[in-house]
Amino acid sequence: MTQPFRSTLGGLSPFDHGLTLEAVRRLSGRDDVLNLAGNENAVGASPRVAEAVRAAAEEAWRYPDPACTALGAALGEQLGIAPDRISFGTGSEALLATIARAALDPGDRVVLSSPTFPIYAALAVAAGAVVVDVPRGADHNLDLDAMAEALSQPAKIVFLCNPNNPTGTPIPSADVTAIARMAGSGCLVVLDEAYHEFHALEDPHGSLCALDASDAPWFVLRTFSKAYALGGYRVGYSVARSAALTGMLDRIRPQFGVGVLSERAALAALSDRVHLESSVAEIRAAREALRADLTALGLAVAPSATNFLYIAAPKGTADHLVSHGILVRPMPDGRMRLTVCRLRDVARVVEGFRSALDQ
Repeated sequence: MTQPFRSTLGGLSPFDHGLTLEAVRRLSGRDDVLNLAGNENAVGASPRVAEAVRAAAEEAWRYPDPACTALGAALGEQLGIAPDRISFGTGSEALLATIARAALDPGDRVVLSSPTFPIYAALAVAAGAVVVDVPRGADHNLDLDAMAEALSQPAKIVFLCNPNNPTGTPIPSADVTAIARMAGSGCLVVLDEAYHEFHALEDPHGSLCALDASDAPWFVLRTFSKAYALGGYRVGYSVARSAALTGMLDRIRPQFGVGVLSERAALAALSDRVHLESSVAEIRAAREALRADLTALGLAVAPSATNFLYIAAPKGTADHLVSHGILVRPMPDGRMRLTVCRLRDVARVVEGFRSALDQ
C-alpha cells in the first residue's frame, strides 16, 4: 500500500533514546541511578522556578502568550537587543525545525560538519535537501578549508553547533566570522548554542558580534533546557540578525508554543543569576575532575566546553556502567557521551569506569 507521507521519510529512522531509567534500575538492582545520557544539568533548576510555577498554576487553563512578550523583554534587556529579533519555541529543536521548514526547498544544499547533532541532517533529508557533510578533523575542530570548498557552491543553510554536540568542541569567534563570510548573503547561518552558558556564560554577545562581521543572514539558537535545567519545560529561543528574519519564522511557527507555566519557569530561572553562575561553576569543576581522572585511567577523553565528555572506551564499557547504575549515551562512531555529574558523584563514576576496564 502506498503510504500518504513524504518519500524522503524513507531515509530516516526514529531517534533511539536508549534504556529507560526503570530498565537501568532493574538491570543494576540500584535505585540511585545516575542518568548521564541526556546532557541535563545535574545541579537542577533555581528554587525560584518551582515557586513561580506554583504561583501560576491556576492560570494553566489559559492559552499562552504566543509571542512570550514578558520573556522576550527580559532576554532583550539582558542581551541588549530589540525583542522583535527574538522568537520562541518548545526547545531549540522546535526552532531548528521551523527554520528548516521556512528555508528549505527540495534540492537545496545544507552544509554541516559531522559528528554533530543529528537533527540537522534529519531536517534536511525530510525537506528533500542535499546534505553536504564536511567531517571534522581528528582534533574535532572544523576544517575551514573544506568548509570554504563546500560553501563555494550555493547553499541554503549552514548548521554550526557551538560548542559541538557530541564532541564538546567550541568554535572560535574568528572561525564563526570566517564561515559566515564564506556563506554570503544568500545562505542562512544557523548557530546552535544549546550549551552556550557552560562555555561562555561571561560573554553572551560574542557569537552575535562574530556573525555581524559578515553579510550573512543568521540565527543564534539557545535554550533553557541545559544550563538553566528546564528540560521538562521545553523553552528555547532564537536571536536573528534582523526582525525581518524573525518575522519569517512567525509566519509558520505554531500559534501557541511555549506554555504559560513554561514561560513563568523561564522568567524565574533567568532572574536567578546567582544560581546559574553557581551551577555552571560546579559543572565546570566536575567536568575537569572527571576528565582528569578518566584520562588517568588511560581513556581518550576529548577537551570539552560543555556539560558532557566525549570518550573513546573499550567495547562493552557502556553496558558495564549500566550494571553500576550509570547510564551513558553510546555514539554511532563507537565512542560514548557522558553527561557531567555533580562533584559529589565524580568518584562513583570514575570507579564505574575503573571496574569496566578491569573486567
